[in-house]
Amino acid sequence: MLLHRAALAVLIPMSFTACESGPMPSAASSPARVVEEMFAAMNAWDFDRACDLMTEDYRAEARDAGGCVRELEQAAIVVSQTEGIPVGEPYLQFAVGEVVEVDGDVAAVEVRLDPGSTTIQEVVRTAGRWLYNGPADRG
Repeated sequence: MLLHRAALAVLIPMSFTACESGPMPSAASSPARVVEEMFAAMNAWDFDRACDLMTEDYRAEARDAGGCVRELEQAAIVVSQTEGIPVGEPYLQFAVGEVVEVDGDVAAVEVRLDPGSTTIQEVVRTAGRWLYNGPADRG
């Protein structure tokens, strides 16, 4: 399967599986901050942290692939190998943009990807914490 880094930022979140239960992350200061932290954790190969920043519902979307951390790592390896990036090195080029909409406890955050595409990511406030909930258009 060939993936480009720009597509990874959209496709990896769409393929997440359930993370093992763990402590809730500390509250992020804003929806944009939680998206920044989640993408940065993925880029640093800190998949435990990336999974901790996701809603339970999002992590539970596809429980059959062995867990959130395993799924993220496998996808990152595929992209790294496809792009000729050493495994363990940063593999995403992204810039978190503006919060484009807030509707109660749901926010939409713009993320600019290399090579120049833009995607909207959803963040949900759960128990007072903003958590990543995947691409807004994943249906």
